[in-house]
Amino acid sequence: MGIFDKTDQKTKQLTSSTVIADGVVIIGDIESSGSVFINGKFEGRAIVGETLTIGQKGHFIGDITCKNLIVNGLVDGIANAQDISILRIGKIYGNIQYDNLEIDKNGTFEGQGRKNNSNFESKYKSIAYTQKKLDDIVIDT
Repeated sequence: MGIFDKTDQKTKQLTSSTVIADGVVIIGDIESSGSVFINGKFEGRAIVGETLTIGQKGHFIGDITCKNLIVNGLVDGIANAQDISILRIGKIYGNIQYDNLEIDKNGTFEGQGRKNNSNFESKYKSIAYTQKKLDDIVIDT
């Protein structure tokens, strides 16, 4: 390993992470093969090859596709990730698709969630339909 190898490795680490700092507002799309940390406000679409982290002051409105999603701020929209972690002050409002979902105590998720490649179908509609039929039956007493 030569002296230039160490420099190249550090450069790769620095360039493979994107930070959207507190006070920064972006409206548009972002695509990254590395990781992205958002502590500002982002509205649009994010396609991230590794980890997308929404920091405590971060607000994300839009569509997310990534390998790992860590939320300690606010996400309002649609998220598709292998692993989704909602930390103690994190909030997701919207629809999510995931392989693994973890919600810390006091973390918030309001919306619809579906495990990737799941074939599960709720029986709720058939039960509600049956209940309606029962309600329609009049019993003379």
